[in-house]
Amino acid sequence: MARPIIESPGVSHGYEVLWNGEAPTPDRTRSAMGLICGGAVALELLETPGGRAHGVDVLGVAGVSITFADVAAAAAAYDAAGFAERTPVFPAKDWTVAFLFDPDRNVVELVQQPPGAASIAAFAPTLRARRDAG
Repeated sequence: MARPIIESPGVSHGYEVLWNGEAPTPDRTRSAMGLICGGAVALELLETPGGRAHGVDVLGVAGVSITFADVAAAAAAYDAAGFAERTPVFPAKDWTVAFLFDPDRNVVELVQQPPGAASIAAFAPTLRARRDAG
């Protein structure tokens, strides 16, 4: 298991840690996923391997994640609009995801939630049970 990003499990400073180790993506980036704002907002923290200090004019890794009912259809529409030729869509444990860039080259993650869950908050009970099982 990957070294955790956040040392204390559970709730810390209003951030409820739901998973803490590796992202379920092929690159296995160190990741922590949790809820803030009373569960209204999911916030994922990612490690940037080889990261270095930067000035205020460089944001580093920044992006937004948007939930879609059908990620494959959303990626196909993005491609059909001429923004890419074939945006890869792949399974990431319980989710289906695709990554693309907006016109300013910010990362946009398209996420299809697990069946029966409209959001990370709706899937939180499953993630809590996994976290608490150790």
